[in-house]
Amino acid sequence: MRARDRESRTAGHVAALRGLGVLLPAAGRLVDDPFGAEWTGCGGLRRFAVAMPGVTSRLAAPMWRWLLYMQVRTFALDREVVRFAEAGGRQLVLLGAGLDARALRLRHLGLEVFEVDHPATQLRKRRLVGDAARFVAFDFERDPLKELPRQLSELGWQCRERGCVVLEGVTMYLTEAANAATFAMLADLLAPGSVVAFTYFARAMLSAPGWRDRMMRQFVARHGEPWVSGWDPGALGGWLAARGFALEHDASTVAIAERVVPAGLACRLREDHRRIALARRSERP
Repeated sequence: MRARDRESRTAGHVAALRGLGVLLPAAGRLVDDPFGAEWTGCGGLRRFAVAMPGVTSRLAAPMWRWLLYMQVRTFALDREVVRFAEAGGRQLVLLGAGLDARALRLRHLGLEVFEVDHPATQLRKRRLVGDAARFVAFDFERDPLKELPRQLSELGWQCRERGCVVLEGVTMYLTEAANAATFAMLADLLAPGSVVAFTYFARAMLSAPGWRDRMMRQFVARHGEPWVSGWDPGALGGWLAARGFALEHDASTVAIAERVVPAGLACRLREDHRRIALARRSERP
């Protein structure tokens, strides 16, 4: 497991990939995130890519798969947050926030943003984001989940109002029991009509990964953050319903990419096991 006094390494890798979306061809740049590059020491490369787009894009072609995946994933989750805000929603929780820059990138939406993450990862994040978010330092390995709704309420979370929760790149690092406990906690926290936008792996990603995913799985495990769980997409709706949520939609990143970028880029992803879903809090009985 990751040392408790060290911030998440994978959070840094994700932020760097998101910030370096400018290395993709223009048609693949769905999200602009200058913060992720600067926070991870990639700001110089990003600025060079902006100044010399044709040259850097060609040189970065071996990285396009991972850069595009992060663009599609971020775009899809951002879209759910924007829809929530446009429907009158006012509060957002980034659960396991890492180096997510949504508090800054989406500040124009006027949402109250609450960030929940491991204390070591969050220590630097507080300095970077400042008053754009309210922070709860929370160790998911040690702190009881039942305490989290109270801590959020003390910071201004309105339990009677709809909320939006983003779980990006989190569920695959939690055990099945921890995922169940997390959604049970969210059922207590969220008013009916609230939404949870989350990423997950189909079980096949863990049971029969391709060679690229085997390499990535070994990489994250060496950093003390192994992938440990996923869902069967066909069973996800029933799993959520048993915990007070209705599955609104669920799609692979490949399927989303095919709708938002040219086919010549979408085919770079070459897999169908990384998925993004939206669940809505059902009416309480």
